[in-house]
Amino acid sequence: MADSKRPYHLRPDVVEIHQAIGGYITAFSEVVATMRHGIDLSLTPPDVEFRPPDPLLATLFAQMTADPIRAALFAISGQVGDLNDEDRSIRKALQTIVQHYIRLRNDIAHADWTVGWEVVDTGELLPPSASKVKVVRDGIEHTSLPFTAEQLRREAGHLHQVTSLLRMWINVCRKRQVGDLSTRPSDLLAVYKTSEDVGTAVRVRDTPPE
Repeated sequence: MADSKRPYHLRPDVVEIHQAIGGYITAFSEVVATMRHGIDLSLTPPDVEFRPPDPLLATLFAQMTADPIRAALFAISGQVGDLNDEDRSIRKALQTIVQHYIRLRNDIAHADWTVGWEVVDTGELLPPSASKVKVVRDGIEHTSLPFTAEQLRREAGHLHQVTSLLRMWINVCRKRQVGDLSTRPSDLLAVYKTSEDVGTAVRVRDTPPE
């Protein structure tokens, strides 16, 4: 009850969930930036190691949301990487993972959040909550989104791992594009089953699944 007397932006419950949301959104932006870089790299001529930023490509990216960028990256890298069946299974799993985190980001960003609320009569602080409303054929559908600060911090950590996996994927496909066929994606990465929402996950080879 004492915390309710603090300024809203300084209340520990408010600060904690705000930091967790911001941490997820920041980590997600790194995933998108990595995918944009992968597209840019794949469109760079094989005999050019570095090129200045392309304002036309930047203009195109400015009009694209995360999922079209995801689709473009994996379509292009699949073309330049000369993939075999095992490589393609990794590409499919990575796409599924990225799509999962895009949906999660959309839920976080577009949810109706209640943060810092309290019971008027008692001053009891209510935990943060989120929900979304979707229009369906017979009206609307109200869905509760059980986000907690701990979950969002954990998901942000997962996103940093996804960024590292995407960089490995992009770099090995680029090497193959420029003529170095000594390594393929499946030499570095492997798919494994997981009990979490994504269903499949990707890990660096010779490291145990988490």
